[in-house]
Amino acid sequence: MNRPVSIVPVKNTAQAADWVKQIAEIERLVQPQDAWDEQSVTKLLHQDINHGWVVITEEKLEDNGFSKQTSPQATPQTVTVAYCLVSTVFETAEILRIGTHPDFQRRGYAQSLIEQLIAQMPDKGLDSILLEVRADNEGAIRLYQKMGFEVIHTRKGYYTSSKPSGETERCDALIMQYTRA
Repeated sequence: MNRPVSIVPVKNTAQAADWVKQIAEIERLVQPQDAWDEQSVTKLLHQDINHGWVVITEEKLEDNGFSKQTSPQATPQTVTVAYCLVSTVFETAEILRIGTHPDFQRRGYAQSLIEQLIAQMPDKGLDSILLEVRADNEGAIRLYQKMGFEVIHTRKGYYTSSKPSGETERCDALIMQYTRA
């Protein structure tokens, strides 16, 4: 990470609407065939078992169509660059979505979000964290393994995507788990 960053919980505040909008924008960029829209993210965050965090930074973005943070707490250069949406049921948290704007990937933002969740495990009474990742997302898998996640199940052919030729291809989903020591 090059500039100061903050990890901020997404709450029912004036800023939440801005953050939800930017989460949806990042979703469209990193998961175009399966992106969650603003309405889906808002609905999710209104349920008590679900939580979200965003990473905001003061690093300037080029004029690439990505909107800047407009909350009262933000400076003119502050932008949302990553997010994590989590659901907690009893002693298990599940990372539902995690993403980093393409211009800011490989800078440790996703790792910081996961570290934030892991650090909160004792206080929240959590024993484990689950997540699902495409088997062809090698960078994400390496990150999760480095952080102590292990593959516990494979969903064969779970994801579909379209090739430029119009053909459909399938990809497995890996279910990974982090268990608190």
